Amino acid sequence: MKKFTLAAAAAATMIASSAFALSSADAYFDETDNVVLGSEITLETVMAPADGVISIYDYSGNEQGALLGTDLIDGGLTSNVVVDIDDYATTDQILVTLTVDGEVVASKTMYTTDM
Repeated sequence: MKKFTLAAAAAATMIASSAFALSSADAYFDETDNVVLGSEITLETVMAPADGVISIYDYSGNEQGALLGTDLIDGGLTSNVVVDIDDYATTDQILVTLTVDGEVVASKTMYTTDM
């Protein structure tokens, strides 16, 4: 009985891990590579495997810079996600990340244009 219980627990753990790994592969942002830089940034489409956090960083010089803004997001497909930007000094690029359970499951760099 003890062997069966241990085997069942191991199988359940593997299935749960695989399910999360598969769902993480389904995380993405919209296809656009350009966003308007202002006091907020709107992402047309975000797909999240579970509830998470969208973070936007300065990406000057091809390096992650200062955190510009964050927003909570529900799992699933969400349209028109608006992230308030605290300090948006001019930057040519931003890095957008989606974090679920403390793990970055999607990231994308985007070019910015003025309002």
